Amino acid sequence: MDSAIMTLRNKFAEDIEEILQCPVCCENLSGPVAMCTQGHHVCVKCQMQISECPYCKNPFNGTRNFLAETLATKLDEIKLSLTDPKYKSRGATIDGIGAQTQTDVVANLHSCDNFLNNKISNANLSNLKVAPSVGKGTYPCKLGNCTEELAHGRMIPHIRYYHKETYTQEKISDKTCYTASWIIPYDLPSCFQRAISIPNMGVFFLTITITADGDLHGNMQIVNTAQVAKQFSYQLNVGNSSNITSFKGLVIGCRTAETKLSQKCLFVNSSYMHYLLRKGRNFSCELILHRMFEEF
Repeated sequence: MDSAIMTLRNKFAEDIEEILQCPVCCENLSGPVAMCTQGHHVCVKCQMQISECPYCKNPFNGTRNFLAETLATKLDEIKLSLTDPKYKSRGATIDGIGAQTQTDVVANLHSCDNFLNNKISNANLSNLKVAPSVGKGTYPCKLGNCTEELAHGRMIPHIRYYHKETYTQEKISDKTCYTASWIIPYDLPSCFQRAISIPNMGVFFLTITITADGDLHGNMQIVNTAQVAKQFSYQLNVGNSSNITSFKGLVIGCRTAETKLSQKCLFVNSSYMHYLLRKGRNFSCELILHRMFEEF
């Protein structure tokens, strides 16, 4: 297939995934989808934690977006049909929806009604936290040599399609702390990167760079404004089983100039890296990320 057509198909797939994201938590829609009086949608979990639409500030009145719910159940199939020319839908046709598909949709809608009708106590609601608000404008992708600058809602689809080898999407979060660790080879020069999407926190870029001289730099950036970034602190522990060096600091907004990153990141000179790695060529890197709710 012509490369220009495939590029267009990938663009359509990104657009559909962006449309079917909750604008609050940036997760793909699933289950019941709440709709405000002006037609904007959010997932029901986020709607139960906010009093007005994040787009237009109008109220929610219990209306559901059944079209978005139906499309969300078919999202993976729609994306495959666009990006894989050899993909054939299982039982569904382009001209219409088969009987089995209709049955599945009806069953899903009934289960959504049951979910919405369940009462949640005020005590449980008070323990829920929503993701930080998202600043307007575009944000740069910090992965590799990518030069794209995208709206917040387009960043995850972009990473999934163009940087999927670096992407980690977490499904469960305790809302205040996230931890992860990796084993990284000490290669000169090299760059280890991860894009991490964490529920109730946001999308983050972790970058560990080793220069040609052997110095190590590490930083954590969020796809959001510098003000929102202040809600998060992080710690990087680098070393081996017997020797570790640590850095603690605030997460940086991804719009921060590259010249300022070195002032707010982990730095380990080559001499100390050789001391840490005297028994091997790999080192461990542990990330501990905290969200400080009291600060927003």
